[in-house]
Amino acid sequence: MRSRQLIGEFWWKKELYLENENLRILSDEQFEALQKRLDDNRERSYYNAAKYNYPPLPKMVFHSCGQLMYGVPVNGKPYYRCPKCRKSYISAQIIWDEYQQGMKGELLREERLIPAIRAQFDNKDTIARLEQEIKAKADEIQKWDDAKDAAFRIGMTLTNYPQERVQEEIDKAEGKIQRLKVQKADLDKRLSTLREQKLNEEGIKRLCQSLAKNIDSFTKNQWEVLNKMLKLKVTVYSKELVTVNVALPPVRDTRDAQIEYNRL
Repeated sequence: MRSRQLIGEFWWKKELYLENENLRILSDEQFEALQKRLDDNRERSYYNAAKYNYPPLPKMVFHSCGQLMYGVPVNGKPYYRCPKCRKSYISAQIIWDEYQQGMKGELLREERLIPAIRAQFDNKDTIARLEQEIKAKADEIQKWDDAKDAAFRIGMTLTNYPQERVQEEIDKAEGKIQRLKVQKADLDKRLSTLREQKLNEEGIKRLCQSLAKNIDSFTKNQWEVLNKMLKLKVTVYSKELVTVNVALPPVRDTRDAQIEYNRL
């Protein structure tokens, strides 16, 4: 099912030696769709099997050596195993139970999330101060724009006034205006960032409240959506130490939040 012979291509040692449209079985679109379906099946197969009931953590559980751990049944129960350190096994259910408990008790506390979000913005700025600075820059821009008009009127009114002097005054005013516009644009950007922070904090509060209220009734699909949104990464160091890293949404320049489980 993976062979490119299905689209009339024959390869040997990574080199194409024969391409024959008469031997094609699938179109390129059909072949790509088939590969995507096979990839999806491979990714989901370990926990789609109700027999072993793997938690919704596809490609999220890693060993401390950096290898992605994969699901294997041991005595009819789901475990994760490191393909490199083959003796490294850990119960999938223990990881899942501890993660759910940690999610409810730690990660969904808004008093934990909000400071982490706020820390990623420049707290030295305040919205009121930035608004005042932006207004001051706008007033200065207007002042120099008026100076340009005044220089132009002088040149038009006084016939003996040197035109070079008029142009010099206009160029000077225009240079000031352009520099002030750059400074004002930077202030506008910082103000927008602060306002976005405020919206993010409100969004995080609503997210925490909604998840905390409904988390006990989450389906596997809903858990998987949440885990992907949080960019969940579980790192197994030993049966006694597992860390969970998540990205705090919706923030920029994400710094991970980490909690350690020592009760496994």
